[in-house]
Amino acid sequence: MNMHPQAACGEDVAPYALGALEPEHARAFERHLAECELCTADLATLRPAIAALPASAEQVDPPPHLKKRIMAIVESEAKARRAAEAPHRRERRFDFRFLAPVATAAAAVLIAIVMIGGNGGNGGDDPGAPVKANIPAKAVPAGTTAELRMDDGRGTLIVTGMKAPSKDHVYQVWKKRGSAAPEPTDALFTPTKDGHASVAVPGDMEGVDQVLVSTEPVGGSPHPTTAAKIVFET
Repeated sequence: MNMHPQAACGEDVAPYALGALEPEHARAFERHLAECELCTADLATLRPAIAALPASAEQVDPPPHLKKRIMAIVESEAKARRAAEAPHRRERRFDFRFLAPVATAAAAVLIAIVMIGGNGGNGGDDPGAPVKANIPAKAVPAGTTAELRMDDGRGTLIVTGMKAPSKDHVYQVWKKRGSAAPEPTDALFTPTKDGHASVAVPGDMEGVDQVLVSTEPVGGSPHPTTAAKIVFET
């Protein structure tokens, strides 16, 4: 067993910048950096690019078990590459086109981890992450279809084939939490002639168990005056 890992001049720059080196190997590379101007310059060139990787996506904490599993793969690939290539020194200028394959893979891994927040809920890895989903209505009038589109904690109600309410009335959207009375919203709408409507559900959807639609007088009501025509269970 190699108790004293050696730094691979040039090859370890990108894995080190990405945090893919094992602790002992990282310390060996740090000792190497103190003596190697080329690797020090390469590292300074690479770090701004690494820092910019997550800038295009919302930053979230990845599920610990997923991050651990992915980084284990990256570290394994780095170890295999070091074993296959003898350490060597050479005159060079750092060129991003010639990043070691493990560095390119690790960069992709970091981007994937950052992006987990947008898709993790669909995969079940992070139940607390924002979720995009289309929720069909539990109850609708005959001939009507309706769905609640959820995106990052916000809801949009999409209706097709719904008849217009009676004269001097509109449809009003309500939010219900647990056993509490439905909360009125200022989301009032009347479908188009062909029965279509799209309306945003105001406010945060956190803790909302049901979204309801009832027929109310023009201007809306502080509490429902008719039974809900559309019911969503979120």
